[in-house]
Amino acid sequence: MLDVGAQNLLIPMVESAGEARALVRAVRYPPKGIRGVGYALGHASQFAAIPDYLTSEDQEICLLI
Repeated sequence: MLDVGAQNLLIPMVESAGEARALVRAVRYPPKGIRGVGYALGHASQFAAIPDYLTSEDQEICLLI
């Protein structure tokens, strides 16, 4: 969902701190997380036009768990 532009995610039924940590890592780019970096997709979806996208994106995501 993040790769198509969603900035707010509501994830229900998180039952442990470990699950919550895994979700936080999933929405962040390396080195803070494990979200994939697909530069080809970034160019096709105009994300590459946003200055410092990979470094500022973490501040634009709202994860509610």
